[in-house]
Order: sequence, then structure tokens, then C-alpha cells
Amino acid sequence: MEMKESISYIQNVEIEIDNDDSEYYDLRVDYKVEIELDGNMIVKLDAEKSESKDQLSGSVTKIYTDLEIITVRNKLGSTSEYVSVTYNNDTQFLDSSGDDISDNRIDEGDTIFIYGTYRDSFFLAEKVILLD
Repeated sequence: MEMKESISYIQNVEIEIDNDDSEYYDLRVDYKVEIELDGNMIVKLDAEKSESKDQLSGSVTKIYTDLEIITVRNKLGSTSEYVSVTYNNDTQFLDSSGDDISDNRIDEGDTIFIYGTYRDSFFLAEKVILLD
């Protein structure tokens, strides 16, 4: 029989993500985490966001072409999150047929698929695909 050890946390645990004060619900599965224990209780948790390739899709809510930022409503089951997606000259924009398009073809209300990397509080797009 395999034995499992249980570790609990107290409500006042100090949580930092990339040296910023955070809450436990800010943590994500792919973060690198270091914990400080007092017995079997977590008293401090330091996490770093990892730079893994990610993807998201959602509805465009706002476009700032001069700043190269698109805000997307990403549905997560029954909830939604708003993600600021940044892009640059290296970002490839495609239509649903795989043809190159300009960022000017993306409009509010369009559904897009984005492949890229989370960095700090934004998502850096490598490829944006217009699905509508």
C-alpha cells in the first residue's frame, strides 16, 4: 500500500509570484514553486512563471493596433478571463485557410486562436489565426 503525506496551508501564507505579492488562486499548474514548511504547514510559497508555449482562443474585445495589443475574452469552462495579447513584427497573422493576413483584418467580436508565450501579465503572440 502506498502512503501519501498530506501538506496543508494556513490562510495567512505568504505567496509571491515573480516577487509580487499574490494570492493562491493566481497560481498556475506550470509555475515553478518553492515552499517553506513549518511542520506539515506551508508558511511561504515563492513561484516563478514558466515560459512555456501556450495557446488560447477567444473573442476579441478591444484592439490597439498602434500599441500592438489585442484584448481577448478567453472562456474557461463556465468562467471567462480577459487576456492582453501583444504582438510584434515577427507575429504571423493567418486566416482560417492558412493564408497570411494583416493585423488590420482582426476586428472586435472576431474569434481568434493564438499560439505564443505568457510573459508577466500579458501573452506574447507568435501566431494569430482568425477563425471567423
